[in-house]
Amino acid sequence: MKKKIAIVVCVIIILLSVSMGITDYFRARGDERPGFAVKTATLKDGGTKIYYGLGYKVISYNQLPDPVSGENRDDTVFGSWLLKYEN
Repeated sequence: MKKKIAIVVCVIIILLSVSMGITDYFRARGDERPGFAVKTATLKDGGTKIYYGLGYKVISYNQLPDPVSGENRDDTVFGSWLLKYEN
């Protein structure tokens, strides 16, 4: 009986984490702040924020304009914890 309860609890946790990841994925596609991920850093490049969720990472870029090209990055990307920050 305890084994069945443990399995049910594990399945519920997995389903919740997947649904939180899907919600944050669609929020990142719309350039919105993630709802379930925790902000871990704000970089000094203009205000880029890095968020971590259960198995995923969201980077909300807000970089200052490049002095040479005048272009700035202002978007949001979603990926695994291995997602790297790009200058």
